[in-house]
Amino acid sequence: MKNLFENSSCIIMFLIAIAICCYPIIFVYLIIFVIAWFYIKGKVYMHKLEKFKKENNGKVYYIYSSKKRWKQINLKFVLPILENGIGKIYNYKGNIETVLPLNIFLSYYLQIDNLKYPLFMKIINDKAIGVSIYNDLVELHNNTIDVIQFQNQVKQKLSELEKQSQ
Repeated sequence: MKNLFENSSCIIMFLIAIAICCYPIIFVYLIIFVIAWFYIKGKVYMHKLEKFKKENNGKVYYIYSSKKRWKQINLKFVLPILENGIGKIYNYKGNIETVLPLNIFLSYYLQIDNLKYPLFMKIINDKAIGVSIYNDLVELHNNTIDVIQFQNQVKQKLSELEKQSQ
């Protein structure tokens, strides 16, 4: 019985020695794998970004939120007058609903983050420009202007966005 314990302790010591010797080798392979992973991931992201730039250069997006105060106005008076080429991005309580890749969208949105919702954003190469219609919504909500004036102001803001991009 004593012989069995001596053999098993030798085996355990042998396995520990192998693990200590192999640890640096495993660690090096792990580092190489992680570096390769990030390199490939970066290349894929850059490819997606270039594709996004080509497909969305000059495109306009309407970004609006789920705030109760503006929801009905957006549904009744803004969305129906938007042209088909204008993309819609809906922020529902912090969840961005868009067909765009979220990380790429956010990189453009953060460039105009100082504007109040709702707003129009236009993507031009690596830049985003935008105009807010928040004040126009406030005027409509407070009955300072009527629906026709409001819709004309929205169209005017879209024209301003076009002028900014030239």
